This record gives sequence, structure tokens and C-alpha cells, in this order.
Amino acid sequence: MSPRRDRRRALWWAALAASAMPLLLGILISLFSVQGNAGLGFFGSGECPGWRLHMQVWPLQLLVGMPFLVVGPAFAVWARTRSPVPGWTGVALLLAAGLTGPLAAAHDLARRGEGCAEVWEPMLPRTLTGALFLLVPAGLVYAAVRRRRVPGRRSRAVGAFTMAVVLLLATGGDQGRRRIVAIDPEECRVTRGPTAQADEVARIEAIARMPVATRERAYLCMLRGYDAPFYGPSSSSRHQDVADGEFLWRGRRACERLRSQGRLTKGETEEWRRLGGLARRPWRVDDALTFLCPDAMLPRARAAAETRRRLEQQYRKERAEDEASCRRSARRDPRAVRQKTALVTTGEGGGYSISDEGGGAGPFGKAIDDGLIAADRIAAVVMTGVENDDICITVRAYRTTPPLDLERWDRVAEVGIDSSRGAVRVFMPMDAPPKLPILTAAGPGTYRVRVHVRNRDAAELPDGPLETHLVEVFPGTSTRLVVHKNTGRR
Repeated sequence: MSPRRDRRRALWWAALAASAMPLLLGILISLFSVQGNAGLGFFGSGECPGWRLHMQVWPLQLLVGMPFLVVGPAFAVWARTRSPVPGWTGVALLLAAGLTGPLAAAHDLARRGEGCAEVWEPMLPRTLTGALFLLVPAGLVYAAVRRRRVPGRRSRAVGAFTMAVVLLLATGGDQGRRRIVAIDPEECRVTRGPTAQADEVARIEAIARMPVATRERAYLCMLRGYDAPFYGPSSSSRHQDVADGEFLWRGRRACERLRSQGRLTKGETEEWRRLGGLARRPWRVDDALTFLCPDAMLPRARAAAETRRRLEQQYRKERAEDEASCRRSARRDPRAVRQKTALVTTGEGGGYSISDEGGGAGPFGKAIDDGLIAADRIAAVVMTGVENDDICITVRAYRTTPPLDLERWDRVAEVGIDSSRGAVRVFMPMDAPPKLPILTAAGPGTYRVRVHVRNRDAAELPDGPLETHLVEVFPGTSTRLVVHKNTGRR
């Protein structure tokens, strides 16, 4: 066997050994490293074409960890035929797999800068290491199969390859970051999209019909904080030196996540909280992205509208059932001058007042201490067991004292008030205008207010019965608090 052939065979064996190194290192790492559940997650970016190409040619990435799949068969065919073709084929495959990642990263970094750097950063060390594992056996195979050098051929090949790389990077670098017209407060004052509407779907559909450049300008105005005079521009933000193109790239990346996943991750949401004009108003993230990608926000708006529609339908159904139950439970008293039963909504903290219109809020603190009712001559306050919820209330106005009814009630108490206008009625915090009639049947004067309550404790339970109140107002001079019955918790 000639020395040249021995040298070629040695180079092939060296290439085969080098191609097995990634597999051997992987086995050693798996045997001696602590197993964890950490990993890397990736999502595509339409603004980094090199990254997109790198992920699309994923079959080549299989060779990064197993280059022996190319070197081994090529060596076997060469050993049998001594043909350089399998060697050159192997070199081409290894170079394609090894150089795709580094060249794609170089292209994106030259073209997009910081934006694409964030995409490549988690994978760049692995990409460069994988390229080294492929280029070393490729170089050894090349040395094993190349023929005697023709003067000038290698230098021409190296020159052509170098020129191709330079042209690739120059093309990306020459394009630079895409910028739109510089954003300033004056420009943002004339760049306004549709304002908030009750129908959010219609608003987003209107935004989608706006020109792309106008939508992008409105998006940037929101990030810079120039669209909200109340807040003013976010001059203190550390992102104010970020280019418009960078903001657009970040927004489009978020839009891609919305299109594919339907929502942003917690980390991405936090990134938006720190971004530009949204640093102090994170609730406007959706508003900003609506201008950049209305197509991605529209399904969310439609889903939210459908959810609201179902909830409103369910609420109307349950309220109708409660109103019917409320009317059924009320007994009419022929002695009453006026009476009415209604389903009313309590406010924050619960309770309602009984007084002339404009007579004041009444002694809520004393009513809370008592647990049910208190009065300060001009107004009485009744505390409810529920708050921000519905109660069933019946009111009756009498010219004389009605008989005492204790049978169906948990607690019955009465107080005295003075009506200077003769226009006492029940006022609910959420009731405007008042639903209930005037209860001073004898005009201005002093009156007794008798309050009956049941289901006050049980109404706080899920699916509990309606809390029910009966308020009777009749002439009387006493101002004393009288508790006729108290079997409730308070």
C-alpha cells in the first residue's frame, strides 16, 4: 500500500473518530451530569429570516449530533471504490449543516441587531459548537479525498467563498432596521384610531381597515406615551432610545405568539410592562397590540364578547327568576295606602337608607354597630346581609299603625324619624332613579319605621335564598329603637 493511500486512510479514520465525538460527549454528559427539567423553548420570528430558515432546514440539524451518519457510509464506499465522490458528497452535507446556523445568525445580527440577538442568544453557543463538530470531520474528509493541488485553484475557491460571505452580510447590513417616520407628540395628536366603544369587536374591525402605516404610527405613539396627555410621555423610560424598528419587531413577535398561542406568556407580559410608555399603564398592552395586529386581537375580542353575552344572558335569566320569586313571596295588605315589591341591588358594604329625598346618608356607623337598623331623626339606615347583590324588598305606607307580624321573619325592629317634606322613601345606593314609592301617607310629620328581615344569613351562602325585607312606615311620635324579634345571627 502506497504512503499516499495510507495517509488518506488515516485521514478517513481521523474523520470518523471526530464525527463520533458529539455522540460520545452526549453519552458522558448524560451519565455524569445532574438531571434536571430545564429546557429551552423557541418560537418563530418573521422579522429574523435567518432564524426562520435555520428552523425550516431542521433535518440538517440532525447531523450536528451525529455527523458519523455521513462520514461512516462515505468512508465505507470510498474504502471499496476509492472514488472521491462519496467524500465530496459528505463534505458538502457537513458544510451545509455546519455553516447554515452561523451564517444565518450573522445575517440576522447584521440586519436586525438587538431584536434578533434576543432570538439567537439562547442557541448561539450551541450553534457554534455544533458547527465546529461538523467542520472538523468535513476538513479531514476534504484532506483525504482532494487530489494534488492545481496552482491557484484553492486560493480562488477560498476567495470565492469569502466573497460570498461578505456579500451575504453586506446585503443584510445595508438594509438596516426598518424605521417609519420619527414619532413626536405633534404627530401623535393627529394619529388617533377609533376610541373605546361598547362593541370592542366593531372597534377592532375599524382599526383593521386603517392603513398599515397609520396603525404602526398609532402603536408607536402608545408605546412612547404621546397619545395620553394625562400621563405625558415616558421620558424616564430607559427604552426611549430604542429605535422604532425595534419596537415594531418586539410587537410583531408578540403578535406571532398571540396568533399561535392565543396569549402572551407571563415573561412576555412583564417585558411589555417595562416597555416604553406602557411601564406605568400595563393595562394598555392589548390596546397597543390591537393597532399592530388587529387580526390577532380580533378572535380574543370576539371570544370575550361571546363570554359577556352568555354571562349577561345567564344574569338576566337568574334575575327574572329572582324577581318572580320575590313577587310570589310578597303578601298584599289592603290596609296599606301604597305598597310595592321590587328586586333591588345593594351597593358596596350593603345597606340602604330611609329618609326624605336629600335628607342625608344617615347613621351608617350606628347601624353597623347594631347589626340591623339605626336612626338620627331625619334618616334611618338598614344594613343588609349581602353587598353588591340583590335583595327582595316590599315597602308599605300606612295612615295608622299596622298590626305586628312576627311569624315569617327572623328579626323585626323599628325606629322613629322626622319627615319635614313628607317625601320619605327607601334609597338604594344602586337605585337611580328610585324604584320605590313615597311612604309618608300623612304628609310631613313624625313617623315610625318598622323593618322586617329574613334569610339574612342564608343569603350569603352560594345558591342561598333571597334576602327579603319588609319596610312599613306609619305615623308615630316615638324615637325609641324597639326590637320586636331577633333570631338571626346579628
